[in-house]
Amino acid sequence: MEYLTFSGTVVKGSGLGAKELFATANLEPEIAPLQLQAGVYAAFVEYNKVWYNAALFFGHRKSVDNKLALELHLINQDLNLDNQLLKVVVLSKIRDVGQFLDLQSLRNQIKLDLLEAEKICCKNSKVLSELT
Repeated sequence: MEYLTFSGTVVKGSGLGAKELFATANLEPEIAPLQLQAGVYAAFVEYNKVWYNAALFFGHRKSVDNKLALELHLINQDLNLDNQLLKVVVLSKIRDVGQFLDLQSLRNQIKLDLLEAEKICCKNSKVLSELT
C-alpha cells in the first residue's frame, strides 16, 4: 500500500500547544503534499533514525487563530525537535477539522484523537518494517 510521505524541518510555533494543549512540532504548511486534505491523521514520524507514533493536524486552526498549520504530536514523547528534520508517513484520517467552543473542549477532543492515532499506528506497525 502506498502512503503519503513528506519531510520537513521543525519551525517555531506560537507555543500555545505546549502551554495550553499538547506540545506539537510545527512544519511549514506549504510543504504539505497537495493530496493531504485538512484534518487530523494518524502518522509515523522519523526523527534521528527512530520511528514514533504521532497525530498530525493540517488545516486552519478554527478554534484558536484560524491560521493554516501543519502540526505533529509525537505520542507519549517529550523531545526537543526545534530545527530538526522529520520524515512523516501519513497512515489514515481520523476526522475533519472542527471548531470548538473553548480550549477545554479542544483538549478533550485531542485526547480522543491521540488515543485513536495510537490504535491506528499499532495496527499498522508492520508498515515500519517496509520503511526501514
